[in-house]
Amino acid sequence: EYLAEMESGRIDRIEVENQQIKSELDQQLQEEGTTENSEETAALIRRQKEIARNETLKEVCKYYQPGARRSGRGGAKYTYVTLENSQGEETNVIKTGEKCRLRLGYKIEEELRSVRFSLGITRDDGVYTYGTCSEYKEGIKETGEVILTFSNALLKGKYVLDLWLETLEGEALDSIYSLMPIIVNTDSDEERG
Repeated sequence: EYLAEMESGRIDRIEVENQQIKSELDQQLQEEGTTENSEETAALIRRQKEIARNETLKEVCKYYQPGARRSGRGGAKYTYVTLENSQGEETNVIKTGEKCRLRLGYKIEEELRSVRFSLGITRDDGVYTYGTCSEYKEGIKETGEVILTFSNALLKGKYVLDLWLETLEGEALDSIYSLMPIIVNTDSDEERG
């Protein structure tokens, strides 16, 4: 409970900092006036668009992490991401050995016949832990859901989820980094390593 409360406070602080940055950018743009040709104004507008794109991640995942960021050329995107425990409850806290389900909702916004859904799991200290992908070479629906069912082999610790939606040639359509913290709880008598 203490750790959950401290994490909640950290997330709240990041949200406040992001709102302050957004307000400062708005103010700087107003002070710049309408001279959109200046490099400073162009940089401010790019930064403002980046913040707005990252804020869309709040709608994608209930357990959105404020430091999450989104990029890609567009044309397809993830619309929702949920992690379910063995009871089918949406969560971001799972146990080692538990049967889990990751649901990835998507929307294809342009004519694409084939795409690759990829995910990566990284420890909170930056060590890449696991990754996988699933390719759809033809007949991809305009909207749908990809479901990954797995038995969790991660040991106790904190992890983050990264997602990519890309063409088979590797062009990033929607890339999401550090979307959701995944907390793995493990009985220390059962698993070590």
